[in-house]
Amino acid sequence: MRTSFWIILLICSKVAAQVSNLGPEKLLEAGPALRLDILRKSANDLGIDPTKVFSRVYGIVADACTDWTTDVDTKTETMLLLANGAVGAYVTSPPDGANHGRPTANQPQPEPHSSRSLTANEQSRILRVAKPFFSAAEKELDQSVPATDFSRPKQGMVRLYLVCFDGVRMIETNQADTRNFVGTHTALFRSAFALSRELDLASLPVFGTPGNDKIRVTVSGVVGREGVYWLPKNASIGEAGEAADGISPKHWSGMSFITRAIDMNKDEEIRFKNMSKKEFLETPLQDNDRLFFGHEEY
Repeated sequence: MRTSFWIILLICSKVAAQVSNLGPEKLLEAGPALRLDILRKSANDLGIDPTKVFSRVYGIVADACTDWTTDVDTKTETMLLLANGAVGAYVTSPPDGANHGRPTANQPQPEPHSSRSLTANEQSRILRVAKPFFSAAEKELDQSVPATDFSRPKQGMVRLYLVCFDGVRMIETNQADTRNFVGTHTALFRSAFALSRELDLASLPVFGTPGNDKIRVTVSGVVGREGVYWLPKNASIGEAGEAADGISPKHWSGMSFITRAIDMNKDEEIRFKNMSKKEFLETPLQDNDRLFFGHEEY
């Protein structure tokens, strides 16, 4: 099994502590084993006690068997989170020859993203988004069923295991419904998507060299190379796009935005719908900005 990334944040559970001192390659291999530990071990084994906030659900395992999957036993994207702040994700590679923007066995694999530390802002954002996921899960308990078989879903399906203090429960639905936010579990999968997006951004590789005269900017969307970039202070949106191997001709400033931290608990979103292309590209960036280049929908 080949995983493309694995992240552990704020290690504080007994089972997570067992892998906290492993090197990057071993840490990548730990994801599938930790998934089963979360599903099979008790809350006490994991070092988790009930609280007012997490009174019923203390863990979530989300498995998505994506459209390119041919082997339902191993080719699945998985997201894990525990109430004590341990959050992780891993994805196995698609079959050789598949070309869906994900690395395959014949393509260079990215460096393990667990080898870079996350900033306080990244950790804060991930944990902030994880909390509504737990709240949404508790509201869906009545629509879940008890689970003792922890197999992964079939192709095109998504399966959420809700790990409760009194046992594991499961919700399964069509992946297309989760993408379009339709069906009976809309709030739950909106929360799952938001967390998945945060983990995706936190897993991006870092380019450039830190310095007192630099700012750290996350660049994603329709660019040549998504990543986290160390740029000169007062660098512009256009310069960030150039650093990311260029902006796609399909990009549209009206669908682009900056997410900027107001403080550790709140972000603001800056959009550019009424701005000329020149003004958009010349807009200065700030430290820890997250810049997304969008494109017009057809």
